[in-house]
Amino acid sequence: MTPLNRHWKWIACLFGFGLPLLLLSCRPNRTDIAVSDKAVSLNAEGVHFPCDPPLSRQFRTASLLLEIDGQWTISPPWQEITFESGKRTKIYATAITIDGQTFSSSLLGAVYQNGNKMVNIRFSPEIPKMLAIREFVIKAEPEIICSKVIWHDFDNL
Repeated sequence: MTPLNRHWKWIACLFGFGLPLLLLSCRPNRTDIAVSDKAVSLNAEGVHFPCDPPLSRQFRTASLLLEIDGQWTISPPWQEITFESGKRTKIYATAITIDGQTFSSSLLGAVYQNGNKMVNIRFSPEIPKMLAIREFVIKAEPEIICSKVIWHDFDNL
């Protein structure tokens, strides 16, 4: 067998078995669970979103995604959004576990989920894995309309 034939067998083996396994192991894992898919007016008093059954983080990172009506951008210090009209709204979220521990939002970001721009709320400290969350409380000052709340649990690469 010539050296060239041996190399072709290795290349064929790599692409036949190795590459598909590598691609499968690199795909991101995630779970998106709708906490609320009804339009809700978020205000300064806060809106409670119960989790039944309780939610827990399974992957590396977890956050809340909010679908907010209107055109907006995230504004420094990453705790508020600014609408096209110039209106600025601060958004706060609290995750409450079944044993009463609380985790507060630390910063906001923007992500696209199924073609929709959404506010991404991160918590600090990070919510530990397997800790059961019984509800979220979300506040906004001034009031805004939120059409969807999603628990976004994922492995970031």
